[in-house]
Amino acid sequence: MKTYYVGMDVHRASIMIVVLNGAGKVVMQSVIETGAERVRGFLKQLRGKVSVTFEEDAGELLHEVVRPLVTEVIVCDPRHNKLLQSGNKNDRVDAQKLAELLRNGSLKAVYHGDHGVRTLKELVRTYDCLVSDTTRVMNRLKANFRGRAIACGGHDIYRQDRREQWLEKLKEPGAKQRAGFLYEQLAALKPLRHKAKLGDDQRSGAANSLSLAHECAQAGGRERGAADRGSRYAAPVSQPAPVLDLCGIGGGHAQHSRPRGSGWCLASQQAAGVDAGFESQP
Repeated sequence: MKTYYVGMDVHRASIMIVVLNGAGKVVMQSVIETGAERVRGFLKQLRGKVSVTFEEDAGELLHEVVRPLVTEVIVCDPRHNKLLQSGNKNDRVDAQKLAELLRNGSLKAVYHGDHGVRTLKELVRTYDCLVSDTTRVMNRLKANFRGRAIACGGHDIYRQDRREQWLEKLKEPGAKQRAGFLYEQLAALKPLRHKAKLGDDQRSGAANSLSLAHECAQAGGRERGAADRGSRYAAPVSQPAPVLDLCGIGGGHAQHSRPRGSGWCLASQQAAGVDAGFESQP
């Protein structure tokens, strides 16, 4: 069976592909348009054991497209590929270097979990963004009042049933209208945040169950192996592994700490004020 090592240098409009055989010789190189069908069409030409690599910034979509068509996919971390930082720099050279690193087993892979874990990551990102958006709107609302020397401490200002009372304190028509828009934004964000948190809770519970089942199976296998060998003491059973800490994700937003194994992401102090104050009020 023939063996191929495929390096892809992915850009928004095009992908440079270099293919090495088992001996390390370049057997094919091509530039294709960036798109799922073009990638599938190229990879289907290769018959045998095919390993593919591209850098992490190529995104999740390419991984999903390539995985069913090849033997191995390695999404690599560009920060650890020192060979790419030396010598000439162009798309063909970069793709060939990736293929060479793949063939030599010198790539540092970035973990891409199963579909359930990736869905949980997206839900965490969504909830994180909604919390940040809510905090931003709340800060703007208070700033609107404070800029006119109107005291607005605590969470009473965010209560929808006190909305008209607070708006009456603003005498300027423009400021009053702006505050009204901000109240409408808060009212729209509240159900979205609840929905995202509910989905996060459900996915995280499923991930916890899978993690526990996996650990139990591993522990049972170790104990049976120890018994078969006539060991005096059974191999120690490790504690269930915590679910992945997924909260350090999210493009550009402040990252929050997430207790491992928790159902949803605990927010920052301000965001915690959102759930404890604004959401708890009628």
